[in-house]
Amino acid sequence: MNKLEIPKRFKLFGKTIEVKQSNSLSSERDLVGAGNLKVHEIQLQTNCDGYKIKDEEMVITFWHEVVHFIMYDLEFKLEDGTYAHRNEQFCNLLSLCLQQVLSTMEYEE
Repeated sequence: MNKLEIPKRFKLFGKTIEVKQSNSLSSERDLVGAGNLKVHEIQLQTNCDGYKIKDEEMVITFWHEVVHFIMYDLEFKLEDGTYAHRNEQFCNLLSLCLQQVLSTMEYEE
């Protein structure tokens, strides 16, 4: 499996999204990741209750937050009329798909 690195920042729809590590999301908000759409920032929990978050879990959380940003900017609605960026299950499933594709890509040598 390829190891994907989490960036410090990236561009999306012309905006720079900053990615920051946090040790307080879990204790303060019971989260392992959070996206702030207004200030273009993703926070990822690095440690949780004394143990280090596994790299794969952090990558999945990163993609989950990226999906929130993408769906928000697209104003994408689900069939029931709700905005996709507000649907945790939708964002989680799409992030798992992205993580699996990106971590298992094979190239011809």
